[in-house]
Amino acid sequence: MINVRERLLEVLGAKFRIPADHVNDEATLKELDMDSLALVEFTLTVEEEYGATLDEDEVATLNVGQILARITEQVGEGAQ
Repeated sequence: MINVRERLLEVLGAKFRIPADHVNDEATLKELDMDSLALVEFTLTVEEEYGATLDEDEVATLNVGQILARITEQVGEGAQ
């Protein structure tokens, strides 16, 4: 069983150099200093990691909590 939150924090740290202690559910990716290219890369990474799809335009306006909810909805009840 994957832990969506933990894995997302790992991805944000490793791929986008965003420390886990800077990430909270209310923060948007733009507030975490991700530019438009990074947002596109993020949506592709989410698809690769989880098999979940996020709209590239919408992801810029969602906060981390909303992104986690969308991923969890798509990967099923087995995810945390």
